[in-house]
Amino acid sequence: MVLNKGGVVSFMKKTILISGVIVLLGLCLPAAAADVDGTWESEQPGRQGQGTVKTTYEFQSNGSELTGKIISQRGDTPTESPISEGKIDGDNISFTVVRAGRGGGGEIKITYKGQVSGDEITFTREFDFGSMGGPPGGMGGPPGGGGAPPPIVAKRVK
Repeated sequence: MVLNKGGVVSFMKKTILISGVIVLLGLCLPAAAADVDGTWESEQPGRQGQGTVKTTYEFQSNGSELTGKIISQRGDTPTESPISEGKIDGDNISFTVVRAGRGGGGEIKITYKGQVSGDEITFTREFDFGSMGGPPGGMGGPPGGGGAPPPIVAKRVK
């Protein structure tokens, strides 16, 4: 290696310095948020195999914040629920929906966690039945057991 002025050593120092700055900038920039704005739809079997439940998800993002609503269609009766606690972290999204229990029997809090991949989101759900007598710890499947519900795949429609 030649140690002359402005030679190999100086070039190596500049290269190392520039590489370090690029790495630091990459670590400081937040992960690009997934594009979830718009309308998404999913269909899944109804309870105990009775019919199909069609769900529409309408999302709006603002940086890492997610807002919107869910519209579930079972038969002729649509149920609209606003989402809360919505977050976007890279390709991961999460939000909560609170719905009234059947027959006015308290509230059900459903936490959705999704992985965005192009024009699909794969959701898992956790249910908190509160005082409605759900599984131990309040999370998991429907009251009285049944385990965790299967994942839901929603596809972008707009």
